[in-house]
Amino acid sequence: MEKTNYLKYYGYFLLIYVAFIGITAVPMPFQHLIRLLFSIAMALLIYYIMKTTLYVNLNTLKTIKMPGWTSAFWIVFGFFFIFIFQVPNNILKVFHLSWQLQLSTLCIALSAGIFEEMLVRGLLFNTLLSEWKNNRYRYLYTAIMTSIIFGLLHLVNLTYQSFDATLQQIFYAIVFGLIFSFIRLKTNKLWLCIFIHSLIDFQPTIQAGAQSTSWLVILLLFAPLLIISILTIFMLNKKYTYLLKQ
Repeated sequence: MEKTNYLKYYGYFLLIYVAFIGITAVPMPFQHLIRLLFSIAMALLIYYIMKTTLYVNLNTLKTIKMPGWTSAFWIVFGFFFIFIFQVPNNILKVFHLSWQLQLSTLCIALSAGIFEEMLVRGLLFNTLLSEWKNNRYRYLYTAIMTSIIFGLLHLVNLTYQSFDATLQQIFYAIVFGLIFSFIRLKTNKLWLCIFIHSLIDFQPTIQAGAQSTSWLVILLLFAPLLIISILTIFMLNKKYTYLLKQ
């Protein structure tokens, strides 16, 4: 059997990401709408690649029973989603803005959710899972690696926000990456990752950039999510490995 050249998929990843940065960096009329349309176009391209030459079957993971861990994950994440990140409240605040700001916020949130999830939890995720297919901890390693890369992609935000704010954003982006990785692995539904990601980004301050805060606050807020995400992914991987031995 011909060996798959995974380097070309990493090349696709870099090329698509650089193209996206180029599109967003150049001022132009209807920039947010163009960014959204470009994100949809790239998502369709990535979807085609994933369904043809880079298909990964995660259906077995969906059948693994771990109700305690899965429930704990959704309870912790749900609590943070509603009360700490205040997503429902942020959505209501957006609808108090002018219609122009509502539209631009919607475009930014959707483009971020669609593009970043398809690129990282789609293209890169499938590439690493395929390349590490013989590694017993491939799901855990893939989740961690893609989450770190997802965090580092936010270094580009140094162009308009402070160094400290960007470092904090990288940290909590890694945590969000682990959250979305578990959702991708357990449900095999990229659209769910896109939907939740877009909801989190649909906030009135999304265009202002991240603001730095106390590192102690950041660590206390995101440590529970970091821990529960890594543990649930580890347990899912462990149960899958055990299942293969049966």
